[in-house]
Formats: sequence, structure tokens, C-alpha cells
Amino acid sequence: MSVRPETIERLADLPNVAISPGALLSRYTRFGIGGPADVYVEARDERSFIRALDVAKSSGAAYTVIGEGTNLIVSDIGFSGIVLRYTAGGIESGGGTVNVQAGAGLQNLVDHCISRGLRGLETMTGIPGSVGAAVYGNPGA
Repeated sequence: MSVRPETIERLADLPNVAISPGALLSRYTRFGIGGPADVYVEARDERSFIRALDVAKSSGAAYTVIGEGTNLIVSDIGFSGIVLRYTAGGIESGGGTVNVQAGAGLQNLVDHCISRGLRGLETMTGIPGSVGAAVYGNPGA
């Protein structure tokens, strides 16, 4: 394992963070493939995610950030390091403005907007993934 026990302890001490040493990444990819990560980390709020990311960066271990894994192919060998995922998915709107957290499903955002008569995102209907990953990866709709 390339992640030191002290790093795992630091991650485990963070609030609103769930860690899973040795988690199979196949559980977190659309295609259901992928071996174990040394450590898989889910953060349920922005501050906890930033703190977990800081721990990963300072640890010296390899790390990566994933969304919902809809466009992710992982080797059966797995990932030697820390895999981070932000899971907060709140969506709020009012006065023609929508605030959405990066972990929200893209389709949930589309449905939210359509149900409130907000136009423009309907072209993204059916595109899998999270809002944060869509912003980062430009889904092309």
C-alpha cells in the first residue's frame, strides 16, 4: 500500500468523510470495472472535501478526484493511492437562479430546472454523471 497509515488516520479524523481502504473501484464506475484503490474517500460537504484534498496532497501519495464514474475506465489492478469523491448534491433555486453542488446528478439538475420552467439545460437530458464532472469535462450538449 502506498498510502501511509498516518494519512489514513488523518482522513478518518475528518468530519463528514467516509473512508474505505481497499475499496473496489468497480463499485464507483458506470461500467462496473476496476480493482481496489489503496484508499477511497467520500466527502459530504465542501469544507470536508477541501480538507481531504489537502491531506491527500500533503501525503506524498498519488491521488485523483472522480465524479460519478460514468466516463471512467479503471484497470483491474486498481489505483495505488487515494481516490477522492465529493458527494454533496443539493439543488436550490429562486428568482431564476439555481445553486447546485458539484456532486448532484446532472439529470437531477435538468429535471429540477424543467419542473420550474427554467430553460436551457434540457439539451443535457440523458447525459450521465455529476454536475461538477460535467462542468470539468464539457459533456458537449
